[in-house]
Amino acid sequence: MKARVIGLFLLMMVPVLAAALTPPAGTWQSLESYAGPMRSNWVFQPTTRTFQASWSNGNSAVLKLDAFDEQHIVVSRVDSTGPTAGLRVRYEGVRTAAGYSGQVTWCWLDQARRGNWTLQLPPEPQP
Repeated sequence: MKARVIGLFLLMMVPVLAAALTPPAGTWQSLESYAGPMRSNWVFQPTTRTFQASWSNGNSAVLKLDAFDEQHIVVSRVDSTGPTAGLRVRYEGVRTAAGYSGQVTWCWLDQARRGNWTLQLPPEPQP
């Protein structure tokens, strides 16, 4: 009986913990590099846990927040239509003072490339 009560308590706490780890809303600025720097803006959509992203080269896509906590972030992109159909991207980063930094992997036409990536959090709202 005691184990059931503890288990029930832990299940009730999961939404509270998840809510505390919701990324900040607003526009995040990303910089990724392989052959050269590519800047993008990601607008976080809390209800769907996605980002509406647009790049300096004119591309746009929806990114999915796969994992997020105080120390790590994982974001994915899979393009199903348009000129980049088939492109898969995975961003993995660790927390820094301004946001997250890590590796980005692009998979296109069965070839993978890796690069560096940083994500700057939106500024804190002023009271």
